[in-house]
Amino acid sequence: MTTTAPLPPSHCPGLEEYAAPIIDAIDPTRELISDRLYRPACTRSPHHQCVKDLALLGRPLSRTVLVDDTPLAFLHQPANARAGFPR
Repeated sequence: MTTTAPLPPSHCPGLEEYAAPIIDAIDPTRELISDRLYRPACTRSPHHQCVKDLALLGRPLSRTVLVDDTPLAFLHQPANARAGFPR
């Protein structure tokens, strides 16, 4: 049996009702993504209303990935960002 390290937390600016099914499709067994963060975990900035500031989470940035379809959400940690666009 092969084991893999869990993926970092998922941080999504969407409401849980919208975003949870998408994350469930990515990780249906909840074995890969350790935590899920939704819109209430976002901050406001002069540039965008839902900015993800991963430094506020108190988690190692080396183990944190941010997925969003809005590049403005990546303002604080662009190196941690992975653009995700709906099909």
